[in-house]
Amino acid sequence: MPWASSSPCSVSTTADTCDMSASGFSPPLTGRAPTMADVAKRAAVSPQTVSRVVRGQTNVSEVTRLKVELAIDELGYRRTGIARALVTGHTMTLGVLTQGSVAYSRAAYVDAMTSAARRHGYYVAAASVTSTAPEAVCQSIEHLRQQGVDGIVVAVPVYDVDALAQAARGLPAVVFGGSSSEAVPDGFSDGTGHHAVCIDQERIGVLATEHLLGLGHDTVWHVAGPSTWADASGRQAGWAATLAKHGRPEPPVLIGDWSAESGWRLGTLLARMEEVTAIFAASDDMAFGILRALVDRGRRVPEDVSVVGADDVPLAAFAPVALTTVRQSFQDLGTAAIDLLVDMVERPDREHHGVLMEPELVLRSSTAPRHAG
Repeated sequence: MPWASSSPCSVSTTADTCDMSASGFSPPLTGRAPTMADVAKRAAVSPQTVSRVVRGQTNVSEVTRLKVELAIDELGYRRTGIARALVTGHTMTLGVLTQGSVAYSRAAYVDAMTSAARRHGYYVAAASVTSTAPEAVCQSIEHLRQQGVDGIVVAVPVYDVDALAQAARGLPAVVFGGSSSEAVPDGFSDGTGHHAVCIDQERIGVLATEHLLGLGHDTVWHVAGPSTWADASGRQAGWAATLAKHGRPEPPVLIGDWSAESGWRLGTLLARMEEVTAIFAASDDMAFGILRALVDRGRRVPEDVSVVGADDVPLAAFAPVALTTVRQSFQDLGTAAIDLLVDMVERPDREHHGVLMEPELVLRSSTAPRHAG
């Protein structure tokens, strides 16, 4: 027994109270956070006994446990993440790996992930990569693993699924975003049980192209995102498949870098071509640049040229010509990723499935029937 009946704390098992006014207890600490040693001194037990109480071990008497817990409350001692992990097996922290960017999409989904994690009682530890090479992504995953995260959301383009599966081995992981064909929602190729939460990127291309063809345009020109991005390749595939379905000619693809500047540069080329009457841009930012280029060349939107973007960023509704676009809800996507990851962490024996979300066409003023006005 680590303490005797002569202990300065008298415990009443009927009233569940403890008289802390007796001698032998130091006053509350000031100027620093209390430590486990402080708790041990306060409760007149050994640090090892405090450790056993904090870790939830059963080889401690109820009276001793009560003394330690009262000392913890009195001093305001906070169990560290390591101590909590020893008790629960979880640090209550989720890792989120992102690509360094100030884009609206990243801010929206990270904010949604953080809010969703807090609702589940978790914190988010975020790390960002400047390179999406498999080696850099795997190193960042290992860094988050060393921080003791319970699971990880990988919100960067994934080019080597097998390498990712190896890096995240034994760690619940969710791949966020990308094309439905890139990271199959039912898991990675090696059967490790990691899953994807994504928007159907091909469907984005289909919705945009179907809308423009339905307005009477002979074909649709496409300003795509970088060819190394699954989002871009998925949208381009949907665009091409829709043109083929309707027997329409497929114009050459112009490739941008997601920015308004690249949209303006490529839009300047398209604006010179009278045969161009409909454009699908793979992002709203590129669409904004295209709108500016068309205006600069005296092409009216939507009377001469209809333009559709993708994402539905907040500015889309307030552009000089309100932009018709295909919405992907980054907030819903971020929330779904965290919900799935928490379920994987807390119910590892349960069968889990990825999430494939549908995009939505949002009609505004930048599209109209061909030759309208």
